[in-house]
Amino acid sequence: MVVTLAIVLHTIPTAFALTSLLLLDRWSRSAILGWMTVFAFSTPVGAIVTWIILRHADNVLLGNAIALSAGTFLAVATSDVLPQIRRFNGGQNMAQRAWPLVALLAGLSVTWLARTIAG
Repeated sequence: MVVTLAIVLHTIPTAFALTSLLLLDRWSRSAILGWMTVFAFSTPVGAIVTWIILRHADNVLLGNAIALSAGTFLAVATSDVLPQIRRFNGGQNMAQRAWPLVALLAGLSVTWLARTIAG
């Protein structure tokens, strides 16, 4: 239940971030609304499909599925979001340009620390 709540609450800022990136790329509001609707349904549909496929899986397969999910998240964060940040931070001084990268690394550090404390 906690994981479900975390996924649902995580979807709100993710949708905000995706919408912001699409607005920066000057997508039309109707296209953004359409894709955000698809995004909203992707979480419950993905959860149902995953449950159907992995409900009888062993721990090794589940671990591999989680690793694939985490790797996909990191790939998107580094290959899509960081170039967007650099594109719109070109005229600022070095400290202001480094702030988004510092925030990303801080977020990754908090995740690592939480996992280390949890065991």
